[in-house]
Amino acid sequence: MGTSISGYKSSFKSIVNFRSAYLKAVAKSWSDDDYKNSFITQSNILKWEGFNNFLPDQKPLPWTAKIKLIIPEKFEGFNLETRWMPGPTAGWFGINDTFIINLPPAPEEPKDYSNALAAYNQMFPTLMGNISTEDSEGLSEDFVSFSCAMLQAIALCWATKDQPVPCINASSPNFEHLLCEKGLDALGSFIGYVNPWGFNIVFKPANSAKWNSEKQEWSELFNEVHLNYPAAPTQHGDFSADAVKAVALAQYNADGMQYPFTCP
Repeated sequence: MGTSISGYKSSFKSIVNFRSAYLKAVAKSWSDDDYKNSFITQSNILKWEGFNNFLPDQKPLPWTAKIKLIIPEKFEGFNLETRWMPGPTAGWFGINDTFIINLPPAPEEPKDYSNALAAYNQMFPTLMGNISTEDSEGLSEDFVSFSCAMLQAIALCWATKDQPVPCINASSPNFEHLLCEKGLDALGSFIGYVNPWGFNIVFKPANSAKWNSEKQEWSELFNEVHLNYPAAPTQHGDFSADAVKAVALAQYNADGMQYPFTCP
């Protein structure tokens, strides 16, 4: 039974299942190089048997999102890799994970805007997207708030799609261009949305997405999640490498709800 937050249950069934399987996958990757190489090179771990085998009943999650692991390259010689640094950082250090929101194009006929928007809302009760209705029960207030903000943002994108780029009229800019350029700053300025999570959210046009007015549905529309792979810790102080891995893994999992999928 989930707790109640402002009228919404926060059972997070699929998120809990993902986190438990992800933690198992990370642990295995720290001791199995072959598994690690497969894990970090998958274009979508939700479609990979090596990940799904760790899910309860080995049942794939009902999400349309594509999730992949990232190992950031060095920036001006500085290591951005997510790693355990118990001394200077009191735990894990690394850049934020990233969620890429693919913005659906406006339907060809303006009369379809409302129906297409409603279909998007049903398809994305959370930013992960759903292929079934079972995961829509028990949404947290944060996820519901983001879905509401996205519905407003998409409507603005379609309403201003004919505005020139770059912007000439500051009161009515091409909002899709602004959203892709400024990201959450644009969402905050025009809609008042504040990101409650400890990950980056970026936006880009979903060039492959199509609206079928006859079937009243979207195709080829999904969001993307880039998770920074946590490097295996090594021996620290008087602890053995194996002991350190257990301590680091527990700390990696001990995060707040601002990190619903992984620890930073």
